[in-house]
Amino acid sequence: MLDHLVASTHAPLRCGTHIARNQPDIEVCAMALANVPSTKAEFDAARGSREFVIAKFLVLALGPPGFGKVPYNSKRSVGQKEEAGKPLYESTDDGRVRLFSFEKGKTNKDKGERVEAEESGGFLEPGLVLSFFLREEFWDPPKILPAASGEEAVAAGSVVAMQVSSSNVDAAAKGYLLKLKKVKVLSAALDLFTALAKLPHSEDEYDSRASRYRTDYPAMKGGLDSSTDTRVFATHSLGPDACAFPHEGGFLISNARTHNCEGFCDDIFVPTHIARRCLQVDDDMLAVKFMNMALAVQSLGAIVKTCASNVLLSADDVHPLVALALVLDLNVLLSLDVLDTPEHRFFLRSAPPGVFEARDVIVSKKDDHIHWHNTKHKYVTDADTAQIAFTLHAAEHTGPADAPQAVCGQLSRGCAGSYKTLSIFLMRQETSSKIVDLEMRVADQSCMRLKRKRPELDVV
Repeated sequence: MLDHLVASTHAPLRCGTHIARNQPDIEVCAMALANVPSTKAEFDAARGSREFVIAKFLVLALGPPGFGKVPYNSKRSVGQKEEAGKPLYESTDDGRVRLFSFEKGKTNKDKGERVEAEESGGFLEPGLVLSFFLREEFWDPPKILPAASGEEAVAAGSVVAMQVSSSNVDAAAKGYLLKLKKVKVLSAALDLFTALAKLPHSEDEYDSRASRYRTDYPAMKGGLDSSTDTRVFATHSLGPDACAFPHEGGFLISNARTHNCEGFCDDIFVPTHIARRCLQVDDDMLAVKFMNMALAVQSLGAIVKTCASNVLLSADDVHPLVALALVLDLNVLLSLDVLDTPEHRFFLRSAPPGVFEARDVIVSKKDDHIHWHNTKHKYVTDADTAQIAFTLHAAEHTGPADAPQAVCGQLSRGCAGSYKTLSIFLMRQETSSKIVDLEMRVADQSCMRLKRKRPELDVV
């Protein structure tokens, strides 16, 4: 059971080698803000009478600057020495990547000298929303690469890798410095926790960043989202008063703290597929219970898009805030950081069955289960206050072979593979009421990494 209770360190988003091992441009990890056609037929259906569709992406992380240099001569003769060039992309001390434009070459494949003027270049950083006009040639041949699973669909909320390059100085003068070359759909198992810290944390912060880029870097203007009513921000916690309810098409998180300038709480609409991607449960009532437990201890974060016209649930019910992703911090929900401290580890590993208390967490250990609760984690309603508690059972179970696989998260319900049962309770005085049973698995090291421990030293 102890393998299930090890705190995990959230790994940063890895970016730079998803599309190519040796990247000449910049690889950007981003989130699609709307569906992107994955085939030419879908493009024809989506464009209507226009010759293009608009694709918008929220930058989550950046790979290292590519090796591309200029000037570049595509028809260099055999034996001709390549001219020493200057890089098109450079890292900055503040974690951004600088892009330079270049003079036009003799052909479309050639590139002239690097342009040093500030107004002809730009920067990339997490939190920007990039906008691209995609025309028919983007699908002929297709520039959308499938994920390892074969998934090609780029739906709203999907995380993708994008190969982004800089353009020539003429395009930069028109505001189109950024050019999208390829897109690859990434696994749904990615842990987005560390990405939240680098994104704007309010609508005002998003506005400030977007406005600064439009003013300071005119060469990027055509590649930045120009919508005045769309903003994207992130939060690690939705506040102590947030609570979830079923709603048509998904769920509604009410009383959410979004750090808006007016100081009031907001309602956030969570589409069903977004909730299931995070919580990995396919029963709506079970999802509501799970979500409310996570919200009560402030362990549920979100990436939120706000647009006055993007969700119409009924004639009288408009919710301008929509979750693009939910992010669950299991270390907070289950107090794994505390259970992984030396004193708790010693008790769980070596002490006889009994009760132990340290750092606000009370643990009861028996041969067939471990029961614990954090005295600070309470479920508060107008009528009552209850203590949230957990029981991890030792018995091993196996999910149906034809059920979907659990992805990154340790908690799920109705997935394939072996698991132990985690029961969540509300305790009131001497009574304890079970709220939900979930399946708990050992953390998947492909998307999270365990904390490094000091090794035991052999005695000489």
